[in-house]
Amino acid sequence: MKKSILAIFICGIANFLTAEHQFIPLDSKISAKENTLQKLLLNPMEDKGILHKGGWHMNELSAEPAENVQPKVGSVALTLQGTADIRGGKGDFSLTDNIPGNCRYLGIWVYLDENSNIHKLGIQIHDSEGEAMLALVPANWKGWKWIEVELNSETFKQSYRQKDKNSKIDLPLRSVHFAWFAKAPGISGCIVDGLVASTEINKRADNVIIIKASKNEYTENATPFKTDLCITNYSNNPISCIINYSIQENSTLYNKKVPDPQYGRNHALGIKSWVEVNGNKIEDNSLTDEDLSTAYRTPYKKNFYSEVFQYVDLGKERNIKKIDFNSGDANWCWGMDVLASSDGKNYTSISDLQNINMHKRWGIFTIGPKKPFKARFLKLHFKGREEKKENVIRMPTSIMIYDGTADENLNIPKVGLEIEQGNKKITVPPKNFATLSLLGSKPLSTGAYFIAVHAKYEKIVQLFYKNYFVMPKPLEKITESSRFGINVSTPSLAKFHKKMGMGWVRFENMKWAFISPEKDKYAFDGSVKPWGVDEDQIIKDYTQKYQLNYLPYVFQSPRWASSAPPNHKNFRGFPPEDYKDYGKCIFQIVARYGSKKHSDDKLLTDDKLSGMNMIKVIELWNEPNLNAESWGPWVGS
Repeated sequence: MKKSILAIFICGIANFLTAEHQFIPLDSKISAKENTLQKLLLNPMEDKGILHKGGWHMNELSAEPAENVQPKVGSVALTLQGTADIRGGKGDFSLTDNIPGNCRYLGIWVYLDENSNIHKLGIQIHDSEGEAMLALVPANWKGWKWIEVELNSETFKQSYRQKDKNSKIDLPLRSVHFAWFAKAPGISGCIVDGLVASTEINKRADNVIIIKASKNEYTENATPFKTDLCITNYSNNPISCIINYSIQENSTLYNKKVPDPQYGRNHALGIKSWVEVNGNKIEDNSLTDEDLSTAYRTPYKKNFYSEVFQYVDLGKERNIKKIDFNSGDANWCWGMDVLASSDGKNYTSISDLQNINMHKRWGIFTIGPKKPFKARFLKLHFKGREEKKENVIRMPTSIMIYDGTADENLNIPKVGLEIEQGNKKITVPPKNFATLSLLGSKPLSTGAYFIAVHAKYEKIVQLFYKNYFVMPKPLEKITESSRFGINVSTPSLAKFHKKMGMGWVRFENMKWAFISPEKDKYAFDGSVKPWGVDEDQIIKDYTQKYQLNYLPYVFQSPRWASSAPPNHKNFRGFPPEDYKDYGKCIFQIVARYGSKKHSDDKLLTDDKLSGMNMIKVIELWNEPNLNAESWGPWVGS
């Protein structure tokens, strides 16, 4: 099957309960008008919004837009794919996390064809206790089918044995995955679309609606712009939203962040911040530069640090409603207290922001407060462990401070010449969602653009904008005289390499060990364990499908050929015991993928293929400067 990807889409022009745009079957329990349940379209997978891809005995995992298959939701569906090296190899793609409320049902569209190579498939969850549970159905159909599961212990079983768990679903859910098991070794995958949840959730006091926009940031040459919206109604009454949009030329690549619809802009960005260690003030603005690569860390001193302070000056007093952190190396920081001041001299502890656990809190997280408080200065007291002093304390990478939308300008910014503008109106049923596609009326030429959306319901306003790029026309022909190339390992990205104008790809995984499991035996079809790299298919994708010139580099000795001492961990980095064995390896590659046919008696593969005419050059070994015996790929002279 063709490579593609999974989807949870926000697209189409009417809400999903309208019969002519129905993408959830009418007999679905999720479709039922049960007033206690909130319908949620989870994550805009149109933006390749998978959180993680993984597998067990499943390699070369990819997630790409589906080709030549009509989607069930919006303008595109997504294909999940991998290469199984055994029957039962598992593909596992994380779709969304932190499902609010008590989820009752999950549903998703799945498309199978004759090449899907799937035995069973289904939805995997991680509950609030971290237990992995899986609900499976037989993959015994062709075309689209709606898969729906109820969250109970009869439907879901442990994904694998977890002795310390209770074999029950503890809500709320931490994450939702799509998973499948291969019917046989080889390429395995399917197309998915429209992940939906039906959940018991309290009405949101802060906002009766939530509007999300897709993040797709580029399109092909001479095509109109497209932005997709999902409007979720948490109230018990239908709502009508007015959507205004604008597309403008964007030569300056406008990059100011969109204000949060409830909390406004991050007022910590670019303001003054500093560090205090043992009474010494250190000028360091890394906490407020919003650069994830910068964070203050103390110099290393064994058993030395018990506390470190960071200060923030907001420039004026603000009524602080929310504080977020983006954590860096979360292992190097433990508890934290927050203190506030109006003059920078007298600080008062914020009662509900004391003894906050910072350890191992990765990524962006909110610390509070429960009630807004006024402050110009914040003092952040970072503490080590009580039982010992620390060698190092490292601060988070960024702080984000919000005071609401009262002082925000929520109009569409003027960035450049306006190309197009318009408006639409959409009605959303109670406790439900609706989807809307904004499609431009004229094709755009190559260049940078700015797309902005202004959505309003009564007094609630949400603003979205983003940079948007129109790609140049692809080069008609790329020859071997091209001066541009790129080191690669993932064939699914080949179309982007061609779009960039790359003439050559240098492929790292034609390793000797990957194609020769034993002396005088070679295979290029992905059958060599445990790697399962299908060299034939990969080379065909690069050279025939995308017409790129292909340069493999062949290194890493198999254990049977290596000159390494017995049981040495880095045996692949050592040269071969007999260079003639490496010569045979290179000959087998040249014979198979070069232009000349060879007699069967010279070929060491079972299929005896030669003269495929796909490779013109090979690089011998790799990185002679990395010769450390313990890990280097070129051990020796």
